[in-house]
Amino acid sequence: ICNLIESIQFSKTVDTKTAKIIIKKVKKLINTQRSIDINEIERVPEFSTIRKEELRENLGIIQKAIENKYKIMFYFNGYNHNKQLIKVKEKKYLVSPYYVVAYNNRYYLISNTEPYNNISIYRIDLMTEVESLEGNKEYDIKKISARAKKEIKALPVIWQAQDFMLEHMNMFYDDPVEIRLKVKNNTYTYI
Repeated sequence: ICNLIESIQFSKTVDTKTAKIIIKKVKKLINTQRSIDINEIERVPEFSTIRKEELRENLGIIQKAIENKYKIMFYFNGYNHNKQLIKVKEKKYLVSPYYVVAYNNRYYLISNTEPYNNISIYRIDLMTEVESLEGNKEYDIKKISARAKKEIKALPVIWQAQDFMLEHMNMFYDDPVEIRLKVKNNTYTYI
């Protein structure tokens, strides 16, 4: 129960008011002989530009496309100085989706972008107008079906999210490279 309450408090996707309501409900489930007092922790709200409803909708479309092995199309965006999403390019990206990863309180799509043979990683909250090509009459079946995983360089056919994340820290997607760091004894905490 403590872990559950802690995860609610540290969640970046649940606002303070909602977190308090959920925690209150969770505490009611606890045996009355055991008391958990976590009321002293105050959350500092974090600024977020994520549009949660659109994110959930995008996740649904992507997960269905992965399940049915269809390509998706979307605009990929970045933020301008006014914190508004703007298109990176005017043409929609065409990708074969393979996996969705939750990392650092964000969702990422592990995919392949046409016409390349490598892994592409996209932040799902930066994607707009996501559409599956399933049932799209404009394209023939070969163009709407996702490419086979074995065709994509460095894409694991058998998915082990933890291994992938260890090799692709901060969602970088080039081939892993072994490095050595020389660190002073008093700076380990910062690392």
